Amino acid sequence: MGEKSGMVEDIEKLAHDCHVASTVASALEQDEDFIRVLKSVKAYANVYAFKYRRKSETAIYKKVLRKKKQLAEEGKPEESNNYWADTVTDAWGGRYVTLYQSEIPPIVRGLLAAIMKFNETTDAPIVMKDFVVYTNRPEKDPLSFSDDTIEIVKNSMWHDIISDGNNIKRPEYKKSAYSSVHFIFEREVTISLVGDENKDCVAKFEIQIRDIFEEGWGEIQHQLLYNGKDSIDTDEAVVDSSNVWHLHLNALKTFVDGCSQHASIIKKTRDLFLNSSLPTLENLGKAYRPFDYVNILKSVHNIKKADRKYLEDVFSRLAGAEIEHDAKVRLSKLKSAEARTLEAIHLSKELKLYDKDIGGNMKFGQLLRSELAVCKFNGADAISRILDCEEDSRDYLGDAAKIFQELYIESSDHPYIAWWHARTFYRSNSNQEAISQTVEILNKALVCVENSEETEASSWMKMNILNLKGNVTWILASKYSIGSADEVASIYDKAVNITKDALEVYFSLSKLSASLSHLKLMAHKASSNILYYIGSFCLENNILSSNHKADLMVQLEFLENLKLERTQDFFKSRDNIMIAHQALGNLPVARQLAYENFEELRANAQNRLGRPLLEMGDIKSHLVQVERPSFESAAKLLFPGEVGGRA
Repeated sequence: MGEKSGMVEDIEKLAHDCHVASTVASALEQDEDFIRVLKSVKAYANVYAFKYRRKSETAIYKKVLRKKKQLAEEGKPEESNNYWADTVTDAWGGRYVTLYQSEIPPIVRGLLAAIMKFNETTDAPIVMKDFVVYTNRPEKDPLSFSDDTIEIVKNSMWHDIISDGNNIKRPEYKKSAYSSVHFIFEREVTISLVGDENKDCVAKFEIQIRDIFEEGWGEIQHQLLYNGKDSIDTDEAVVDSSNVWHLHLNALKTFVDGCSQHASIIKKTRDLFLNSSLPTLENLGKAYRPFDYVNILKSVHNIKKADRKYLEDVFSRLAGAEIEHDAKVRLSKLKSAEARTLEAIHLSKELKLYDKDIGGNMKFGQLLRSELAVCKFNGADAISRILDCEEDSRDYLGDAAKIFQELYIESSDHPYIAWWHARTFYRSNSNQEAISQTVEILNKALVCVENSEETEASSWMKMNILNLKGNVTWILASKYSIGSADEVASIYDKAVNITKDALEVYFSLSKLSASLSHLKLMAHKASSNILYYIGSFCLENNILSSNHKADLMVQLEFLENLKLERTQDFFKSRDNIMIAHQALGNLPVARQLAYENFEELRANAQNRLGRPLLEMGDIKSHLVQVERPSFESAAKLLFPGEVGGRA
C-alpha cells in the first residue's frame, strides 16, 4: 500500500511540476521583449525562417516518462530518478533556419550579439548553459561550420561553456547523422499559479540553428520516429520497429547532405564569380572623358592611315583598361596602355601634331600626356586592390602628380587639368598645407568651368570639382581644425554645403542627362559623402540636431531611389549608410548593414586564401587596402572591443 501511495505521490508531483514547467514556458512566450530580441537576429544575419513553440503540460509529462524509462534501460538509475519536469530544457524552443550551412555561424554571432545587447537593458538577463554543434562533416572540411561556430562562442562572454572536444558531436553520437547547432539558455521569469502568490522561476529554453535541408529531413524523421514515442499507450513493438526505418532515413540523409553541400558549393562559386565580374565604383566613372576623341582625330589631317589607326588604338586601349573589373588584369592593361601612350607622344612629335590646338585651350600633346598621367593614377588604384602586390602605388601616384603639375603650369585655366592636378597633388601630399593648396586649385577650376558653356561634360566636371572640394574641406575640419567647437562645426557644415552644391548640379540636369551612369555616379558619391560627413560628426560629438536628422533622411531616401548598378566596392557606400543609421539611432538597421559588409569582406578574404578565416587579424591581412577601413568600421559596431580578436 505504501509503495502504491508513493507512486501516486510521484505522479501527482510530476503532474504539478509539468504544469509549472508549461506555465514558465508560457511566461517566456508572452514576454514581448524576449520574443523581439530573438526576432531581431534578422538584423544581423540572413535568416530564412524563425519559429518557436511551447510544449504543453501533456507533452512535457510524456517526455519525462519516456526519458526516465530510457535512462533506466541504459543502466542509469540515478539519472532516471532525478529526471523531472524541471530537467526538461526544451519546454520552450526556438529555431532559426538558413538556406545554406555557411549562414549558420553568422546567425550564431547575431544571436549572441542580440542577447548581449538585450542583457544590458533587462533585469532578467539570458544566460547560456550549454552549447553543442552536431555535424556530419569531417574535421578541416572547408564547408564545415563547426570551427567558425566554436570560435564565435569562445570569443563571447560565455567562453567558459567551451570544453575541448565536447562541444562537437559527430554522427556516431547520433544515429541520424544530424547537423545543427543547439544552445540551452536560462532566464528568470515570474509566474502566477492558481491559489498561489507570484513566484520567480528559472526558465530553461533551447535554440536550434540549422539549414533548410536539415530542417526538411528533420521534419520527416520527427514525424516518423518521434511523434509516437511520447504516447503512453504506444505498443512497444511499434516503437521498436522504428529502428527499421533508420536505415532508410540514413540513406535519405546521405542524399540530403549531398544536396546541402552542393548548394553551399554553388553559392560560394556564384558569389566569387559575381563579385569578380562586377564593376567597381571607379569603373563606372573612369570610362567617361570630357573629350570627343573621334572628332579630335578627325581634325588631324595629312597623316598616314596607319598612324591614325595607331592613335585611335591608344585612346581605346586606355578606355578598355579602365572598365576592366579585375584589378590584376586592369593593371596589366594599364601598363600596356601606358607604353602605347608614351610611343604615341613620340609619334605626335614626329608628325608635328604635338603642339596642334584641339580646342578648349588644350593641345594634342597635352591631351596625350594627361592620358599617360591618368594611366599612372589608375595604376595606383589597381595596385591598392591587389593583395600583396610587390609594386608601390605611391610611385604611380607620384608620377601622375608630377605630369599633372607640369600640365597645370602650362594650362592652369583648363578645369579638367586643374581638377586632376588638385586630385593627384592632394593624394600624394596629404598634409595640411597641401590640402589648403588643393582648395585653392579647385576654386580656380570651379571659376573656369562656370565660365564655360553648360554641357553634360561641364556638369560632370563641376560635380567632380565640388565633390573633391567638399572632401578636402571635411579633412581640414576632421584632422587639422583648431578652434572652438562652433568654429569646427562651421567647417563641417561648409564641407556638407559644398557637397550639396554638387547634388544641385545633378538636380539641374535634364531627365535624360540625369540617367547617364557617369553623372549618376557623381550624384551617388555626393550623397554618400554627405551621409558620412553628417553621420560621423554626430557620432563623434554625440549630437543629432533636427537639421542633421532631416539631411540624413533626405540623403538616405535619395540613395535608395537613385538605383546605381551593383558594384564590387559598394561596401564603401554601405559603410556610410551604416554610419548615418547609427547617428539616427536606427541600430538594428545599422547592424544589418555592418553584418553585410563584414560577411562580404570576410568572404573576399577567404576566397583569396581558399579557406575559412577566424582571426580578425587574419581577415584584415587578406583584405586589400580599399577594403580594410569598411571592415574595421563594421567589426567595431558588431563586436566592440573584439576588432583585434576572433570573428
